[in-house]
Amino acid sequence: MEGLAYNLAGAEALVCPIMDARRQQAYYGIYDVSKEVPVEIEKTDAAPIEVVLQKAKETKREVIFLGDGVPVFQEKIKQCEGLLYRFFAQTACGIRERLLLQHLERNIMSRADR
Repeated sequence: MEGLAYNLAGAEALVCPIMDARRQQAYYGIYDVSKEVPVEIEKTDAAPIEVVLQKAKETKREVIFLGDGVPVFQEKIKQCEGLLYRFFAQTACGIRERLLLQHLERNIMSRADR
């Protein structure tokens, strides 16, 4: 889950990766990604989607949902009153591009230190 959250490092909103665990449950975690490294706000767990949404709502902050659980739970998220949310459409290409940029940045920085 932290790896998914890392894709949005620097975002002001909290990040909640969700993966479909079947039977209306989701694997999830909630992270503050405003710094370079995600900070776990809610420990990774499996719970009914209603519990996930309640925990997200209790943060009183905007939450970005991402992961393969978004299409499964999107309507329930939209129906959750009082929840500030956004969805992040993640593509394999986008992840590869971000990893490549991070790799290039590290190489450039390490050369500058020499």
